[in-house]
Amino acid sequence: MSQTMFMYDDVNLALEPAGAYAYAGYVDGRWQNFAELEAKFPALAEGGYEQTSKQDPTYNCIGHAVGEDDTWWEPVASMYWPRRVPRNYSLAALQAAVATVGYASCATEDLERDIEKIALFANDAGEYKHVARQLPDGAWTSKLGGQEDIRHQLRQLEGVEFGRVVAFMSRAREPALSSSLVPR
Repeated sequence: MSQTMFMYDDVNLALEPAGAYAYAGYVDGRWQNFAELEAKFPALAEGGYEQTSKQDPTYNCIGHAVGEDDTWWEPVASMYWPRRVPRNYSLAALQAAVATVGYASCATEDLERDIEKIALFANDAGEYKHVARQLPDGAWTSKLGGQEDIRHQLRQLEGVEFGRVVAFMSRAREPALSSSLVPR
């Protein structure tokens, strides 16, 4: 005989129902892997960051940066990669890939009204390693591989793992639906 068991999962324990059989294991309201994350990116621990999602292996940093939180973008045959864009890890290939969804090179990370920016990280060999997206308030959001999304300051992810920020790209920000457009 099988039995169905529910495990509740939220970083805010106040939102968990009382008396549940099982809860996901968080430490001080943070995912269990926060020590591993902070070891890879010491500046996160020093400057503060916020985890904003659960682990999700269906998308990566590129998908997250371009607003496709259901797509893992990678230049290998089994993953999504735009047609007619070279399938390699060069910075030029990444720039061409994100250009297919409207991004163009820009000069700075400076916050601009109605403009969405992404920062491209690369190692010293010129291979891309990561992409982060600027939020409307100037903070940045990143997807850490198949792990969580985080909200952070841009330079906190520079280092051995992701290299450094080497380029910026931008596109017009999608306008938020106004309440007058929402059907009643």
